[in-house]
Amino acid sequence: PTVPQTGSSPKDQKLQPLSVGVENVSPYGANILITSNTSYNNGGPLRVYYRVRSDKVSPGYTFLLKAGVRNYTFQEFTPSTEYIVCMSQKIEPTLEECVVFQTLPETKPDYTAYIALAVCIGSLFLVLIFSGLGYCCARCRITKRRGPGGGHHH
Repeated sequence: PTVPQTGSSPKDQKLQPLSVGVENVSPYGANILITSNTSYNNGGPLRVYYRVRSDKVSPGYTFLLKAGVRNYTFQEFTPSTEYIVCMSQKIEPTLEECVVFQTLPETKPDYTAYIALAVCIGSLFLVLIFSGLGYCCARCRITKRRGPGGGHHH
């Protein structure tokens, strides 16, 4: 029997390329998952590679997933940015094993809408409370004036 080679290329060629998909894209990340049903190499660990697409200088980042894990959710990405993410068992992923997607724009305007709404509701409540108090006080004063002291005695 031949001794298995440690070189990456012969082993890499035997591995089928995985098809990679992306879902649940948010401003800060996405869930990257293996969409192919092929049982890849007895569920060996997957190598995840990612980088900002426009950043040609950066070598990107690589990390390994535990054996059997078929997806990974990124949560620290930058909003409105294009990323390349690859999942492969090979050292060098093939094009099929990579996915390009853009994170969503940051939803900061929503917060201002909420704040405006809160301010509106808050001031409405204040107006109601003050007018309610004013109304009560006015009524109290009226009833006090009509008390036994100030009225006509028959």
